Amino acid sequence: MEIHPSGFDGHAQQAYASQEAIRLARDLNPKIRIFARAAYLGEISALRQAGADAVFSGEGEVALVMTEFLLRQLGAKPEQVDLERDRIREELFGGSSSIEPPMSISMQTDADSSCALNQSKQSEDGKS
Repeated sequence: MEIHPSGFDGHAQQAYASQEAIRLARDLNPKIRIFARAAYLGEISALRQAGADAVFSGEGEVALVMTEFLLRQLGAKPEQVDLERDRIREELFGGSSSIEPPMSISMQTDADSSCALNQSKQSEDGKS
């Protein structure tokens, strides 16, 4: 493991930078939806406290997949696997890592966006 002059290893430095980026984004736009990736389960709470709406952890997802595989190998029924997966997800992540998008989100293509920007600019300039 490489130790940086700051006294933090590279991973700890990156985790701190992620928390700062989340705080800055939240300060700039309180309504922004922030999704973060944590390398380790232990980082989830710090990223949530920093303002992330949802945090995903590769370590946790691998643990869930391994658990599902093992349960199926031992003959668990699909309903049992679902119940156990939900229980473990709650334990590892503190609940579901997914959040519902707001109903007002509409999908726009780049052409739609540039067209809307051009129309907005023209109305600002007094053109129609």
